[in-house]
Order: sequence, then structure tokens, then C-alpha cells
Amino acid sequence: MSTTFLMRNKRAMCALPAGIDPRCGQPVQRFHAYMQDTTEQKARAAEQHLDTTIAVIRALEPTSPQVAAVLVELQASDPSLADITTAWLKAAGQ
Repeated sequence: MSTTFLMRNKRAMCALPAGIDPRCGQPVQRFHAYMQDTTEQKARAAEQHLDTTIAVIRALEPTSPQVAAVLVELQASDPSLADITTAWLKAAGQ
């Protein structure tokens, strides 16, 4: 296995897996842990946002007066999109 080093700011940064080279194992491990933590936090936040959005959509009345008015306007400007939207609203209401 070859060793690869990148020079930045006069410090060697190791590109080997953590633990292979004692000069870079610990920083790589800390970076890996940081990336895991932030990725998991962002994933949880995204899932919560999605759950909230789904709950809001499910709470909507699919044929409320506002929706009906928008569909009438949409039908006049883009009948194809109005048909797709109407079909989606019917499917969401089931």
C-alpha cells in the first residue's frame, strides 16, 4: 500500500485510513467523527422537516375554496397542469 501526503500550510495531511500513520490518524478520526455527527444531525433535521411537511399537507382540505379558485385559474392558463394537479389532489385525499 502506498502512502499519499498532501502538503498544505507546511503541514502534511495524510490520506491513509485512520490509524495507519500516527502523524495523521487522530486528526482523520476526529474529522470522520465530526462528519458522522453533522451528517446524522442534518439527516434527522431533514426527516423531521419532511414529517412536518407531510402532516401539513395531510391537514389541508383538498377541495377548499382557495384550492378550487386556484384550480379554476390554472385551468384557464394551463389545462394540462390543472388536470395533473386535480389528479394529484384526488390521490392525496385518499
